[in-house]
Amino acid sequence: MAQELAAACEEIRLLKALRQENEELRGMLDLKKRSRRNLLACEVIGRGDATGWWRTVTISKGASDAVRPGMAVIAAGGLVGRTWEVAESSSIVLLITDPMFKASCRFSRTGTVGILQGGGVSAWESGRMSAFAPPRPFHVEYVSKDYRILPRDEVVTSGLGDVLPEGLLIGYATKATMDPSGLFQKADVAPAADLYDLGRVFVVLE
Repeated sequence: MAQELAAACEEIRLLKALRQENEELRGMLDLKKRSRRNLLACEVIGRGDATGWWRTVTISKGASDAVRPGMAVIAAGGLVGRTWEVAESSSIVLLITDPMFKASCRFSRTGTVGILQGGGVSAWESGRMSAFAPPRPFHVEYVSKDYRILPRDEVVTSGLGDVLPEGLLIGYATKATMDPSGLFQKADVAPAADLYDLGRVFVVLE
């Protein structure tokens, strides 16, 4: 009886995993169909620091697949990061949550621009990292104080001053605060992509 129960539980687990994989593949296929960009599909084959909020991942494509450092990496939800170190058949991706990640961005509703920077926070919940626990996975600085930032305002890449293409979805504003200088404001942003459960991504080829 115990063996039959264990076998049934394992079968349920496998079915759930297959269902999740199918949903992910459908999402990636839909993104590929909708995008006008040249996208290279990759698998996530490794992760960075597993003791906190992962700041890098390793993907299954590299220089032999025309991948170069600085290329945007996206998932079905939105921007994941940019290629950082590129080997012949694999690449390390710097996630948008890493403090070293910076990019020019734009608030879609108002058109105002700012500089996105990773927060690099860590969080634990019941002995494992939670994707929803970090209060500031990343934020946008140097935003004009003349525009009001509202919760859920969409943030996209601006295409200005860096190599990331314009219009890639980054995430959504959660709150805005005035900088102590009073010259500009900054906003906390929640990622659109599920960075905790990355399995497959696309590199945006130039």
